Amino acid sequence: MVSLERNRLTGDMRIVFRTQRRRVWSKVSAKPVRLKQLGQCASVERGVDYFTEEFERRFKAALSSGGVGQAMVRDLAGRRCAVQGVEVEGRPSPLSYRLLDGQDNLPPVVFLHGMLSNKNIFQAEAKALAQQTGRKVLTVDPQNHGESPHSPDCSYAAMSADLQALLSKLGLTPCVLIGHSMGSKTAMTFALQKPELVECLVSVDISPFVATENPNIFKIVPAMNSINLLGNLSDSQAFEVVDECLKLSVKDPSIRQYLFNSLVQVDGQYVWKAILATLSQQQNQILDSLQIQGVYRGPTLFLTIRPFHHPKIKLLFPEAQFQIIPDTSHILRIKKPHKFMNSILNFLS
Repeated sequence: MVSLERNRLTGDMRIVFRTQRRRVWSKVSAKPVRLKQLGQCASVERGVDYFTEEFERRFKAALSSGGVGQAMVRDLAGRRCAVQGVEVEGRPSPLSYRLLDGQDNLPPVVFLHGMLSNKNIFQAEAKALAQQTGRKVLTVDPQNHGESPHSPDCSYAAMSADLQALLSKLGLTPCVLIGHSMGSKTAMTFALQKPELVECLVSVDISPFVATENPNIFKIVPAMNSINLLGNLSDSQAFEVVDECLKLSVKDPSIRQYLFNSLVQVDGQYVWKAILATLSQQQNQILDSLQIQGVYRGPTLFLTIRPFHHPKIKLLFPEAQFQIIPDTSHILRIKKPHKFMNSILNFLS
C-alpha cells in the first residue's frame, strides 16, 4: 500500500510506504532516491512512465486533495525533488447531486448547503428557481455529507476542487453559486480560485473571515452523537424525540429543524448522514478564515452579514452588495423562506 501525505509542518508532500519493501515506479525529476518507510526504504526511479495501479490511485487522490499539480518528496539526505507525471482531475470519489433541467443558454444555479445538512434542504428552492427562471439548478452534497463519500480532507481548497471536477463533468460553467455557511465558504473559495467559471455569487450568513457571532455548530455534535433511535418509529415520532433531546443544547428551533434534514433510517436505525467524527476533527480549518489568494470581481450578494465585516469583504469581492434581513437567524431559509427566495430572484434579475 502506498500513499502520498502532506507534512503538516513544512507543507511538503511525501510518499509513505506502508507495506513490505517493494519497488514502485514513478517519474521523479531528480536522480533515483530512496524514501523513508517506517524504518525501511524503497527506490523510486526517473524516466519510467508507468505506475502500479495502487500507487497511481493513491497518488492521484493525494495530489488532488492537496490542491496541487505536483508533489515534493524528500530523500534520506533531506533533499527535495518534485514528483510529477500523473494527470490530476479532482478527487477520485464522485459527489452526490441532483440536477433539474433548464435552458442551455442561461447560466445554471448551484446550491451548496451548510455544515451537517444535505442537498435535500434546498429542494424547494431549487424547484422554484428552475420553474421561475428557466435555469438548470444543481444541488450538491460535499464529501462527508449526505450521500457523498467520506474523505479525511475537509479543507475548502479540497471541497472547491471537488466542485470544479463535478461542474466540469456536467458542463455547468459559468454558473451562479449560492452557498449557505460552510457551503458559502466553498463557493467563495471556488470564485476566488476560478473567477472565470462563476457568473455571480450569493453568500448566505457567513463571512470569508472568522465570524464569532455565528453559532459554533460543532458544540451540537456531542448531543447528536448521544441520540440512539431504533427504526420502529415513524419519521415524525423520531423527529419529536430528537427535538426533545436537542433542546438543552440547541435553543434555536430553526437549527433543530435544519438538523432533522440529516436524520435518516438505515438498517433499522436512525443515523445522521453527516460524518460527524471527521468533521469534528477538522473543525478548526472549517471555522477559520479562508486562506485563499485572489479577487472575485463579479456580482456578489452577501445576505445578513454584519457591517463590521464589509470593508474586508470588499477587498476580496469588490462588487459585493450587502443585504440585511431583520428578525432572522443563521438558518435564514427556514426562518424567512420567502424573503430568502425574493432576495435571490431580485439579485438574479
